[in-house]
Amino acid sequence: MRKNKFSKSDFNETSLPKNRKELFFDILKQNHSILFKIAGLLILFLIPFLTVLALKDYSFIVAHNEDKSNATMLIVCFILEILAILIFAIAISGFAKIFKELCYMEPVFFKDDFLKGVKENIKPTLLIALIVGIINFMFQYCYYFIDNGWLKAVPFGVIYFIIYLQIIFLLVYI
Repeated sequence: MRKNKFSKSDFNETSLPKNRKELFFDILKQNHSILFKIAGLLILFLIPFLTVLALKDYSFIVAHNEDKSNATMLIVCFILEILAILIFAIAISGFAKIFKELCYMEPVFFKDDFLKGVKENIKPTLLIALIVGIINFMFQYCYYFIDNGWLKAVPFGVIYFIIYLQIIFLLVYI
């Protein structure tokens, strides 16, 4: 079902990408199947986190219907979110190697490069994910259990506009 696409002109040096924008679209055009595999696996590794979020939302519904507090369930969900973030970090560590190979226009052997990426990047990525999980735990604890407007707003600004931006840079350096 795939249609073979051939260039109308011969390959020469001027047809190579000259900047990062052209490189991005070249990778997108030539390796779209790899990018779809990455997206699919990211969704699979994100399922535990989405399940914990759904469980947390369901605990609010049950607490409202039964007119009870869901504080213990929330704390359990916060801890499970840390574990789900650590699971998602495994995928991030594996895909770092694949993205590196794509950017250098190297051939990508999906399974092998993913496993090599996990082996090379798992320790720093898990450390960063643990930091994110603990910060997320502290922020959500303040948000749900402390009834002070400043203690809800200030951590939100600091976490999302300062700390998480720095963490994104750390992931890029890996």
